[in-house]
Amino acid sequence: MKRKKRKFAINVMSLAVIPILILGMFVIFITSSLIYTALKGEVANNLEDLARVSYQDFDMQYPGDYYLNNNHLYKGTEDIQNDFNLVDLIKNNTGVDATLFYQDKRILTTIRQEDGKRVVDTIAPDEVIETVLNNDKEFFSDSVVINVSSYVAFYMPSENIDQHVVGMLFMGRPRADVMNHIMHNIYLVSLSIITIMIIAIIVSYYYSKKTIFALNTTKHFLGAVANGDLTTEIDPYVLQRHDEIGDMGRFAVMMKESLSDLVGKDPLTGLHNRHSCDVVLASLIQRVKQKNTSFAVAMGDVDFFKYVNDTYGHQAGDETLRQLAKVISTHMEHLGFVFRWGGEEFVLIYEDMDRYQAFKHLEILQEQIDQESIYWKDDKVKITMTFGLADSNEYNDLDELINLIDDNLYRGKKEGRNRIVFNTLK
Repeated sequence: MKRKKRKFAINVMSLAVIPILILGMFVIFITSSLIYTALKGEVANNLEDLARVSYQDFDMQYPGDYYLNNNHLYKGTEDIQNDFNLVDLIKNNTGVDATLFYQDKRILTTIRQEDGKRVVDTIAPDEVIETVLNNDKEFFSDSVVINVSSYVAFYMPSENIDQHVVGMLFMGRPRADVMNHIMHNIYLVSLSIITIMIIAIIVSYYYSKKTIFALNTTKHFLGAVANGDLTTEIDPYVLQRHDEIGDMGRFAVMMKESLSDLVGKDPLTGLHNRHSCDVVLASLIQRVKQKNTSFAVAMGDVDFFKYVNDTYGHQAGDETLRQLAKVISTHMEHLGFVFRWGGEEFVLIYEDMDRYQAFKHLEILQEQIDQESIYWKDDKVKITMTFGLADSNEYNDLDELINLIDDNLYRGKKEGRNRIVFNTLK
């Protein structure tokens, strides 16, 4: 009898453990790939955004064309051959290395040799020259070797007024730093998945046919999540069990929610991100078409946010966004949803309201923001927001609705900021 019991336990363990182990490794692989792709894309976007802003700042600080005179690089009337202020400011404020090229040669750079000397007068890689200088295209790579070090890098062409490409602007981070950040996130998710797998193996030993059914149900649920279906639901039978298998099912749901948070939440503010906003808006549009309901959407932008960053620093800007997100989240409780659209922009969705009803709530929110005390060190940071507002009664097409909201926000900015703009007539 003892031998039979042991054999039965081994059979149950085999039926449960083998699929879970395989599935767990598959989930880790898929999740790791998603995290790597998402975070690499985020780094690329950040470098691109920083390059564009820096390019504009450089043009404002030194207006005019690039040209050589007596082996010195000029921009307009200014000799910028040894003016490292701009690139050093970028490095100090963001930690990103910056380089200004004239043609294929580094003129201004924050990258240094081991002896501390800047790697000026060195040449860009051939593939960069071909793409950026010869073909006037932007270039991104997760592995560019500069001075024997590998960088995650973004290059964009720099042009004179006649749109002739005369050089490049580079933004990059050491590849080792970027990979350490990515691997840290992968390790955390993998550890969570492995923990869930261990729990599943422990509890699976004590169950029979219903246990096998519950485990198979959970396996199918995890399989759907592993294949990217984060809308799937687990069988209610598993969640209704008041034992370890029920716990495992709930842990599986927690894992799905954790994955949803990982790819769907903004790490700075904790709010859901633009991708999540698109999903919610698409769902609400479908509900409008099927049930003839309505909703209002507001896009808010922090006024003069660049001034906050320039005056108090980017850390102060980040803290301002975090505290602002809390104020907006509290305001939106029981009213709808709030998302970080990007940068200093937020999207607020008011369920079962038209634009006139939402306008009254936005007025209250503006007062709350005006009364909120946001401090950075010993300084009080005063902010206001401008909102563009529209509702689904105006458009039930998602792209047209977003364009209308964006247009209204632009009008608000153009007309003086710190206001709510919407169409009084369709």
